Amino acid sequence: MHVAIRRAGPADRPALASLAALLDTKTRKATAEARLAALPESGHALFLAEAEGGIVGWLHVFLTWRLTSDRFAEIGGLAVAPEQRRRGVGHALLAAAEDWARAGGALALRVRVGSKRREAPGLYAAAGFRPLKRQEVYVKDLPG
Repeated sequence: MHVAIRRAGPADRPALASLAALLDTKTRKATAEARLAALPESGHALFLAEAEGGIVGWLHVFLTWRLTSDRFAEIGGLAVAPEQRRRGVGHALLAAAEDWARAGGALALRVRVGSKRREAPGLYAAAGFRPLKRQEVYVKDLPG
């Protein structure tokens, strides 16, 4: 199977929003489309994987800085249609993210993997990622 990777554009929002539900089933399609429209122009990239005449995956990556580490890029999300998994789509998206991160001056590419994502650690390990640390993520909603 041939997979083509390209940057996402505004016309891709409906298809991307549908695939976003793979990561968060509570997010409505309209909400996902609005979030996609609000992504900043710089410091972020949204890559699409196209195969067999349609969009079969996406990856969001962004540059970030921390006082305690060198500049790095972080994967904000990676989704591949279930019927397209284990066919090279995820690896192709990760390769595009690596190239983009290097071009942006990042010295590393990081990803956070949720405990419910049972297949994800294998994908990342096969792509050369290694565990960095275990942590919990806390959130405080900021109404208004």
